[in-house]
Amino acid sequence: PTKSPTTPATLAPTKSPTTPATLAPTKSPATPATLAPTKSPTTSVTVAPTKLPTTPVATPTNSPTTGAPTISQVAEGPCCNVTGSALVADDNNIRIAVNEYLNDASSAMATYGPINCWDTSRVTNMSDLFFDSLLFNDPLGCWNTSSVTTFRKMFYGDSSRTRYNQDISSWDTSSAIDMSFMFFKSWFNQNIQSWDVSSVKDMSNMFANTPLFNHNISSWQVSSVVTMEKTF
Repeated sequence: PTKSPTTPATLAPTKSPTTPATLAPTKSPATPATLAPTKSPTTSVTVAPTKLPTTPVATPTNSPTTGAPTISQVAEGPCCNVTGSALVADDNNIRIAVNEYLNDASSAMATYGPINCWDTSRVTNMSDLFFDSLLFNDPLGCWNTSSVTTFRKMFYGDSSRTRYNQDISSWDTSSAIDMSFMFFKSWFNQNIQSWDVSSVKDMSNMFANTPLFNHNISSWQVSSVVTMEKTF
């Protein structure tokens, strides 16, 4: 605005401006709005994440990508000089395999390999494994028993004496805790003086009703044994 009127003042003012108002704002912009945002992006969205990966390469499958391990693997070790395969045993499948072997040794051998060559290093429980198996007398000296904690009633004779009488002096029994009734009512008579029984707590009835056993086991360390009731 100027400091003074641009036209001379009159003594009688008019009711309305002498010139039309030109600076009054309009209800709408004088020029079309160009910066107003649109309802949708002016360019396609390219960075927004998708609900699923654009290239799903790590999606898990329903089944393992590699085949399940077979029940048999190549037999190894100097103890078993065989060509072929032998059972890799655990606490579950060893019982199935033993039962099949006792029912039909030839058929079981074709499936699991020679019983003396089975890998038993994973087995922790051999209780009742040959319970009342009256005729079984096959070598088991190659078995790895280092993980076995219980041999309870392994060769137990129930209805009659079991015939088992093979050399198992090389067994690692250092983990054994329970040997109760292990050779109860059997014909076992092998030298097992070298066994490590330092962790065994129960030897009750271990050799009870085993009339042939007559080996010196006086060197056994039995300080951990809690019960020796009717050991012999």
